[in-house]
Amino acid sequence: MKKLNATVISALVLAGGVFAAQAADPMPTPEPTPTVILPSFTDGRINAFDAAAPVVVFETYEEAPIVNDNGVPTTAMVVNGIQLLRWNGDAGSVTEVLNVPIEDIEAAIDEGGNSVMLPIASENGYMLNYNSETNQLWIQTPADYEGKVYTFSWLKDF
Repeated sequence: MKKLNATVISALVLAGGVFAAQAADPMPTPEPTPTVILPSFTDGRINAFDAAAPVVVFETYEEAPIVNDNGVPTTAMVVNGIQLLRWNGDAGSVTEVLNVPIEDIEAAIDEGGNSVMLPIASENGYMLNYNSETNQLWIQTPADYEGKVYTFSWLKDF
């Protein structure tokens, strides 16, 4: 009988150990947090996410009188043009290669009608263009020493 009791007790201990190991449900795997990509530059350039860009694209601004949503006259910073600056890494300098006033941009768009690829301005191989189907401005640079041409587009929101 002692053998029987010892066997029963051993069986109960082993069975209890099995149940104890299975008492907790596994924790659910948390959803991964989406990665937020921050711009490489925070100086206001339009192509801030492109650290290797051979030109920097800025919308230039001026303070202008406006009437706010409540009908009150005030002032605001408004876009007055597009400026392209070429970066010379060897010399550590920047050179303006294109500066197009808003009046020239709007006049070219008005004259171009529904042209899909409308050239707005160019100088020394640097070009500012407009795509009427997507309402995007885009730039193109002259080819570099490897023959590569840089292009960049963004939504015209002025």
